[in-house]
Amino acid sequence: MGRKKRRGPRPDLKAPLGENQVEAEARQGVIAFTWRGVEILVDVTAIEYGRGAFALRLVDNENLPIMTRVNAALDIFEAAIGQEQLAAVVAVAPRLFDDVETLTSFWGEFNKALHGAEPGESSAS
Repeated sequence: MGRKKRRGPRPDLKAPLGENQVEAEARQGVIAFTWRGVEILVDVTAIEYGRGAFALRLVDNENLPIMTRVNAALDIFEAAIGQEQLAAVVAVAPRLFDDVETLTSFWGEFNKALHGAEPGESSAS
């Protein structure tokens, strides 16, 4: 008998739309971004930040095996955007998890939506 994987809260994609991550979190809302023509809503309150911060470090660590990085990305994506939206992303980019360049592109836009900057960039200008 296999272990059941613990899932975080399901994203509430009907919450009010916020301009940025801080506003969305304060109002229990969501933020939107577009990648390759697909509009994606992110429920920032569905991400458990301790777990999410650890997953962010795993995904960004190029010294780790790709499966470790992909699994960490999947955990974050499923918590923040849900399986239905993730399936829509995979429909337009079937090699999302097999092509590092495609995953990096999506990861960058996802992070920009959450933090106002690409991974590794400062949001202050």
